[in-house]
Amino acid sequence: MFKRTVLLFWTLFLTTLLLMAGVSQAQRPLVEIDTVADAINQMEKEWARDYGDYFGIPMLDLDTHVEAVAETLRELEETTGRKAAVLWLMSTPKYLNLALTTPDTLATSSDIFSADAASLERTLRAFQRGVSNPRRSNAYQAPAAQLYDWIIAPVVDVLRRDQIDILLICGGKGLRAIPFGALYDTARNQFLIEQFSLAQIPAFNLLQTGHHSLKDAQVLAMGASEFTELPDLPGVEAELQSIPLPRWQSRAFLNTEFTPDRLRQEQADCNCEIVHLATHAEFRPGTPDNSYIQFFDQPLGLDQVRQLGWGDPPVELVVLSACETASGDQDAELGFAGLAVQSGAKSALASLWLISDLGTVGIMGEFYHGLQTAPTKADALRQAQLAMLRGDVAIANDQIQTRSGGIELTPEILDFTQEGQTFTHPYYWAAYTLIGNAW
Repeated sequence: MFKRTVLLFWTLFLTTLLLMAGVSQAQRPLVEIDTVADAINQMEKEWARDYGDYFGIPMLDLDTHVEAVAETLRELEETTGRKAAVLWLMSTPKYLNLALTTPDTLATSSDIFSADAASLERTLRAFQRGVSNPRRSNAYQAPAAQLYDWIIAPVVDVLRRDQIDILLICGGKGLRAIPFGALYDTARNQFLIEQFSLAQIPAFNLLQTGHHSLKDAQVLAMGASEFTELPDLPGVEAELQSIPLPRWQSRAFLNTEFTPDRLRQEQADCNCEIVHLATHAEFRPGTPDNSYIQFFDQPLGLDQVRQLGWGDPPVELVVLSACETASGDQDAELGFAGLAVQSGAKSALASLWLISDLGTVGIMGEFYHGLQTAPTKADALRQAQLAMLRGDVAIANDQIQTRSGGIELTPEILDFTQEGQTFTHPYYWAAYTLIGNAW
């Protein structure tokens, strides 16, 4: 558990000054002190142990120095032209702690007393219920605005001053499986995804950093549209076709060809930089073997994912397009947020809830289109989410129209469509989360 003693002296001192000055404790101002760096190091160590214990993986007891974090961010900025920051979030019974490092600001911290654990949990539940249900229209807006005020507003001036493009969010318990892109800034009438490209990380010291362009990447695409015990996914064929470049479609395997053995064999042959799996995957409470990726003939437990060979050499990106995560469960969120750690891949793109077939086809088509030009994976995902949010993805002439052109839809999907349909509600785009390496 996070050692609050590292900040105790400063907490008492600053609180005394605030009380003397008559300042409200609803939000403690940002501070820049050595103990913030120490606190970040303690959080990183604790959270690395959380993932190690959950997956049964030995973790090195590494120190995380904010100077080294900032230097890594600067090096990646030189490579990609995109400036990133790391925001750590930790919920305590009495307040939410924010800690931030950018290439120019080593260690700032803010404690939000109005976001005590009970209030934060209640607001997160309301937010996730609203954002994951398009029939509830705008039910997400009030909690989305409250969460923005708690999580982003206290640090947004620093992010803007330091000209941050990509925000890496590292959450503690209860904050590891949140659709952060749908947090809402009422002052600017903007979702967070309209302000920054986003990625969630388990801990900075667990990242495989570095940049590898995916513009000319090979993709191993597999999926299943028919299942015996799970709902069918009739959009899978269209989804695989939405991967726009012909060379990517040359390695697509559907239904009976979609087995763990075939995946291992094909990946060993091609060493594809991207592995795309269009199938059910669930992150459930309990141990990793309760969570799974569904192949055509069998589920593969999360505890067995390392057997797929995605870590040697590391796959740049694993895409799981039809995931569901048990909201609010600490084990499920460890499985989701630790997917890249467990699989050995540098990063993973996965959904927090199972969205519609049409929405999946649209956002996947946009994402792969973006990978051809965007400087980073996080930017490609942001472009795809903005295309959905702004109504650039729509149904017309029995196709789903995207920036890369129209994608033909099967009769099974057309039965559930209507001309002109768009996908602006966060339900369709906020579920998709980039986990791990954002570059």
